Amino acid sequence: MAVELRPATALLVLGAVLLAGSLGSFVVTEAVGESAVDPTYLSLEDTDRQLWSYTSTGYSFDRATLALNALVYGDPSAVRGQFLGRDMADWNVTDEPTEPIAADPTAAEATDPAVQWDLTTGSNRYVYLADAGGDGTAGEWLTVDYQVHDGTYLGSRHHIRAYTAPDGDGEWTAMQAHHEHWDWFMGRHVVTSVEKSQSHLERELVAGSSAPEIRRIPVGGDQSDFDRWLTIVDLRELGVTAGSLLPVALLFAVSGRFQTGTRRLRERLPTDDARMLVLAAGIVAVTLSVRVLGIQLERALDVAPKTIAFGLYPVLFVGLPTVTYLLARQLDRPRAFAGASLGFVAAVLINYSYLGVSHLSLTMLVYRGALAVALGLIAAGSSRDERRDPEQVSHVRLGVLLWLVATLLPLLRHTPLPV
Repeated sequence: MAVELRPATALLVLGAVLLAGSLGSFVVTEAVGESAVDPTYLSLEDTDRQLWSYTSTGYSFDRATLALNALVYGDPSAVRGQFLGRDMADWNVTDEPTEPIAADPTAAEATDPAVQWDLTTGSNRYVYLADAGGDGTAGEWLTVDYQVHDGTYLGSRHHIRAYTAPDGDGEWTAMQAHHEHWDWFMGRHVVTSVEKSQSHLERELVAGSSAPEIRRIPVGGDQSDFDRWLTIVDLRELGVTAGSLLPVALLFAVSGRFQTGTRRLRERLPTDDARMLVLAAGIVAVTLSVRVLGIQLERALDVAPKTIAFGLYPVLFVGLPTVTYLLARQLDRPRAFAGASLGFVAAVLINYSYLGVSHLSLTMLVYRGALAVALGLIAAGSSRDERRDPEQVSHVRLGVLLWLVATLLPLLRHTPLPV
């Protein structure tokens, strides 16, 4: 059965991609996006001031993003030292009449701290510090004091933004912790969970035998379930003070096994089916190699992750349609389209599994589907059927147009690449 895309259908698909790309570029910035929320406040102990419970992308309440989800009392320099080189104390969960720290029985188990947090960078977010008992009109906006992360910038990571009292006038540190991953096609980080990083932070703090006060309190957030709880940690009674790339031999071994597996596959499957699987495998290999190579280069090189992303993006942008076009030339049109589109879907699923991402918005699924269709059209246009019949609709041109729109549209909103 011939696989054709008539002009009217092409316009519909292109319109869907434009819509998905436009919406996607807005909604994936943060898990909850930017919106107006009621100015609810968190009371700070031993002070007459309050914190607005959300972070914001600007000096405005109607640009709220993620909610603050941890508040640590104690010397701010000591709190920072806990993340940057000092061993964390052996902490246990206090017996408080609030929500348990962990949802699973192993989360609050006392273990030796295993995470080395590193200083990192990220887009600035602001918090509002108001006078207690006021209406929110008297106060000031605070910028982030420092940021730390556990993980990799070009992979997935737990990311914490920390805010402290201005001019050192207060013994508290407010934190916003979230889990995010680098999306190569959107050219930015996508937040997929807040609760995951909040629990991760708590597990670090409860490891060991010392016993600071750690508890959760309800704060009445209304944008998502995890906005409704705030982790409180009290360090004041503890007296805490401040203070390679993959081997070449391995690559050859993997290459040898791939060639052996390909040879056996050809012996057992019809030639066209084997070629279709090779096409799918090629797309998977290009997609995952960019992800893995980016993470390895980030760990091995002392350069900004954005520089690595800028260098590797052409491999994805040009490499995927090129590999698709070349590997589909010996296939008929249906197998070419199926091999390319299903191969990209498999690459997406494997990639998210590797990153530990389990939740995606419908918009992101539609967007990835549009990319799969674009590669499928390029493959169909490269197939031997299409090359033998020049009167057919040019699927290559339609596929390339779809690919360009779908990949370039999200990048127009943030040049250079934002965090």
